[in-house]
Amino acid sequence: MKRGIRQKLRSGKYYGNVPFGYTYNHKIRNIEPDQYKAKVLRRVFELFADGNHTLGTMREQFAVWGIVNRNGGTIGKSSIQNMLTNRTYTGIITLKGETYEGSFEPLISTELFKRVQDAVKQNSRPRKSKHKHDFPFTDLLKCGECGCSITAQYARGNGGTYIYYHCSKKKRKCSQGYVRKDKMLERLRVFLEAIILPKSSLKEMNNRVLERERHEQKNLVSFGIQLETQIEETETKLDKLVNGFLDGLIDKESYLKKKDELIKLKIELSQKRSDFARKGLLWVEPLRGWLEALAKAEKLASSNDLYAVKSFLGKIGTNRIVRDKKVLLDFVEPFNLILKYGVVGGLGGGLCGGDRERVGIKKKGIQPKNGRSPIVWVILDSNQ
Repeated sequence: MKRGIRQKLRSGKYYGNVPFGYTYNHKIRNIEPDQYKAKVLRRVFELFADGNHTLGTMREQFAVWGIVNRNGGTIGKSSIQNMLTNRTYTGIITLKGETYEGSFEPLISTELFKRVQDAVKQNSRPRKSKHKHDFPFTDLLKCGECGCSITAQYARGNGGTYIYYHCSKKKRKCSQGYVRKDKMLERLRVFLEAIILPKSSLKEMNNRVLERERHEQKNLVSFGIQLETQIEETETKLDKLVNGFLDGLIDKESYLKKKDELIKLKIELSQKRSDFARKGLLWVEPLRGWLEALAKAEKLASSNDLYAVKSFLGKIGTNRIVRDKKVLLDFVEPFNLILKYGVVGGLGGGLCGGDRERVGIKKKGIQPKNGRSPIVWVILDSNQ
């Protein structure tokens, strides 16, 4: 029986309870995607990878889709977590610490699986109740003097109730004062305005991305050949590793560790080979996402959804501090390129010099080339 199981695993056939999303085909003696559940499984991974769901909300979503457990009840959180951490969905079989390459169709990519693992780790951390006191900008900024977190409180005055943000002063005495909510929002919106580009520039950049994408599609043939070479090299290494283990040249612990690495590498290369024609241009998706973020900045600059403003600034800015009632942050790449190569005479929708000086934003002006906004030709023409 053990020899039969080992032989089955080596040939890539799944052994064990059939994972959700698959069904067992007795003719091929292996698992294959279930037409409906496979789509549900992919959707579950995509939703969880975005970071907007918890195990609890995913449990509710399963109920909406009509997916139940064997007893007809709602699927438990532990079952969902096991599902989200199951490497089988990437085409890898793991049994008793040993890894095997599955011959069945994977349901998700290794990239999506890694993103979900990060989300699972983040989700497992204990957290306090969200928006308990409706202080949207807490956990976003630090005190520029002592490094403590910025907290908030209600205060009454002039016939109304106001929200003030201030240093929590948990580490030591701090001289920083209070900043009212409306003033805090005004300063944060300056950063959103700083990365607003004219719609004509965004349209031009999108057109240039499409133009370059079409051009680079022609180079995918060589990319495919390179992948085939890497896969063959990996298979050769696997053969040598197995032979070395059988000949007693490699101890079992080293063999299992190295085999796991090579199997993972081969799975990743095989997945790249299967969809490189669709995803070969790896720069396209991030660049388009960046352009979408720039378009979103303009909407958020006038939005009253303060939690959306906070979330967006948390992604585009680092070293976010409050000092002397000024909000300061450094833009992360590639958003910092807007300030480095911004439109002459203003950054998109335009910050005046006073605004930039007030929040610590500095701009390096350069002249347009052939009537184009510098941000267009600098980023696309210089391959940044």
